Parts: sequence; structure tokens; C-alpha cells
Amino acid sequence: LKGWQDSDLWCEIAGLKEGESQESFLTEPYLQSVHTSGITIMWELEDTGSGTVEFGLNDNYGNTVSAIHSASTSGGTEIYKADITGLTAGTEYHYRVNVDGVLGSDRSFKTAPSGNADFSFGVWGDSQTRHSATIPMLQHLAGSGVDIAVTVGDMVGDGTVYSDIRNVFLEQTIDHVARTIPVDIAWGNHDGEGDTEIKEFSAFGSGNYSFDYGNVHFTLIHWQASYPNSVFDWLEADLAAAQGARHRFVFIHNPPYSERWINGHSTLTAEAVPLFELYNVDAVFSGHMHGYQRGLLNGVYYVISGGGSWLDSAEPLVQDWPHMTVGGYHDTWAAQGVDGGLVNEYVKVDITSTGWTATMQGFNSDGTVKAGVVDVFSGLTTTNNPPNAGISYSC
Repeated sequence: LKGWQDSDLWCEIAGLKEGESQESFLTEPYLQSVHTSGITIMWELEDTGSGTVEFGLNDNYGNTVSAIHSASTSGGTEIYKADITGLTAGTEYHYRVNVDGVLGSDRSFKTAPSGNADFSFGVWGDSQTRHSATIPMLQHLAGSGVDIAVTVGDMVGDGTVYSDIRNVFLEQTIDHVARTIPVDIAWGNHDGEGDTEIKEFSAFGSGNYSFDYGNVHFTLIHWQASYPNSVFDWLEADLAAAQGARHRFVFIHNPPYSERWINGHSTLTAEAVPLFELYNVDAVFSGHMHGYQRGLLNGVYYVISGGGSWLDSAEPLVQDWPHMTVGGYHDTWAAQGVDGGLVNEYVKVDITSTGWTATMQGFNSDGTVKAGVVDVFSGLTTTNNPPNAGISYSC
């Protein structure tokens, strides 16, 4: 078909308008940093080239923003990004990327809603290898109706090695989630501490950050070998300023509590947990341990959603925390062949006017849905009060 690019048949097959040709991206355009009035579009090319993004309410576009060259990689490739601003909240837009006059495909995104709004987000972690379950699971997440996705890190085996970033992060997380859904990341230890190369592919870099979506506050803390006091000073200031939000969710690769392989991160338990309780955090999502665990302590849910690739089947149980009641020491799905939470999974959180409901969906090692492996927990909408924990059940 390559030789038919000027024919009507080629244009019909490629989904292009007459007179257009399609840019060959090494990493196709993907979505980052969505908010009520804008979004960041990023992509990767084999060579340098000037680029613009055309955008509008339909595929006639009508507006253009210039891209900037964001970084050159150790693989000899080039990363670009374009920040689109001045948009209307809660609105779907069409866009296409123009690189040196060669037009990309028509794509779309939706800005964040203003004020209280129903929406959903997905959570997963530790998709750091080419595991047979990972891509089908990420495709399932992307097709589940979530508006944004947040991952708790370890997106790659080594965040300093381009070939690893290409084969794992770009061809899994970016290709199968971020092309259609904005993705935010709380980086993990395998992603590397500081400004490692994998972070060049994100709009938010290597620092801790937070954002609001639908009047819900999201706090992301990046992995560090040791957490200095400045991290907790930042965390306290961030959570204190978010008390007017409907809900507060924290994402950090290291779990404060775990029952398999590690018993949690003692510094987080001592320094961060009191802040979670004081500032009314609804749930803390972590990874690091490859599997699923969940518990509730003093109004805060602690969730390990690290089932994004291979599972920690060889790791022993190390501590039975009384408040961690799913996974770990608890063989909740033993009848379905799950050993203490060792299952590939992601969590979907639905936000409504009355509260939130989180659902963990389990998967078989081949990526098919694992029947009967579902965990549901929830909280009610509260402001300036400790979270009102709702139902919790597993089936």
C-alpha cells in the first residue's frame, strides 16, 4: 500500500482526507497533564523536525499551537511536546500533529471538568517487563471508561536505558493507555531517582506534584532511596491546601504497609501516615510488591496495586498487619487459584456526587479476565472531616 499514497483508496484505508499524508511517528502522539483549560501532547520521532498541533471542536480544527523540541534521547531519537491552552472545561477536542507539512491522523481528547463532576480513574503499578498479562490488562483499563489513569511506578526495568524504555514503557503504557487517556506517574525505584531518561517522556518530570480533577485532589510522590524531611513538608503543605476537595488520593511507589516480601516503608509509616490521617486522605495507592493488598486504618485505605507484570510468588509473607485484610496473609481468592493477593490486576475508581467506589479487577496470566477475582471498597463524600469509609467486600 505504500506506493498507493496518492490514491483515493490509500486515503480511505488510512482514514485521511484528500491531499493528506500520514507522518510516521516512532511514538505516536499521547496525552499528558490534562486540566480544565489545557493539555500537553507529546510524541517521538527518529529525526528532528518542526511540528505544530492543529486543534478544535471538530476535525476542521481551526487553531494551531507550535511544538517545542523537548529532548534528545540516548537512542538517537527526538521528543517533542505541545502545550495547548485556553480551552473550555469538560469539552472534547479534535487534534492532529503536523510535522514538516506531513499531517498525522485525527485524534481527540477531553479537558478536565470544572467543579464537582462524575468521573473515573484507573490505577496500576509495576508493569516493568514484557509480561503476557500486561498489554491485555492495560487495554482493558483503557477501554473501561476511565477519564484519566495514574500509575504507581516501575514502568520499566531500568529508566536509564533507552532500549528498555522503548520495549516496555513506550510500547506498553504509552501505546496502550496514554494515546487515548492522560496518564500521570508516581515514579518507582526501577524508573530511577532524579532526572533519568524515562522522565523525558513525561510532562511532569522527576519532581513530586499534585493536581485536581473534578474537585478531587491527586498527590503523587516519586520514589527516593531515602525520603528527606522536605518531602513531608511538601506533602503536608499540599494536603493542607486541598481540604476543600471532595476527596484526596495519594500515589507513592513504596507502600507504608505490606505483608509480603516487605512489611512496608518505615519512614513513610512514621512520617507520612500521620499526615494522611490528619489531612483526611481517602486512599493511598502503592506498588513495589508485585500483587494486590488492601486494608483500612483510621479512615485511610492502603492499597497495593503492583500486579502489572510478573508476580512476587517467590517472596515470603513477613508481617500480618491487623488492618490489612485483603491479600498478603489472606487467601481471599484461594478457590480461584490466587495465593494471598498474587494476581495481575488494576483498580478502577468511580467518583460520583455521593462518594467513590474502587473496584480491583483480576486477570489471568494470559491477560484474560479472572472470573470471581474482584475487590470492592468505597468512601462517602466528605469535606474537612475524616473520610467516611463505606462498604468493603471481595468476591
